[in-house]
Amino acid sequence: WYQRRVREPDDEQYHAPYYIIYRSNYWGSGNNGAGGLVCEFKVNSLRQASQQYKQKKDTPTHAYGICDSRGYVIHYNARFTSSFEGEDGITNCKNAIRQKYG
Repeated sequence: WYQRRVREPDDEQYHAPYYIIYRSNYWGSGNNGAGGLVCEFKVNSLRQASQQYKQKKDTPTHAYGICDSRGYVIHYNARFTSSFEGEDGITNCKNAIRQKYG
């Protein structure tokens, strides 16, 4: 069983837009400057993000997650990586967003 450790925002609020982030489960995929995380796309509401996440979360070759505009991870389904966890997860998400959207 893989323990999930997500750092919640100090103000206890997530901020839009929200991003669908994935992490390949293939060995060596973490060398992209974002801990292997890749931003797939953004949506404006948490509801939209949840709907998209539900459609993708059972993909066997990738782990998926949702983060907010500040990089805070809301939920993820990774089992074989710590790329989404803690302060590193926030930094990785911000870097993935920056790589996609500048």
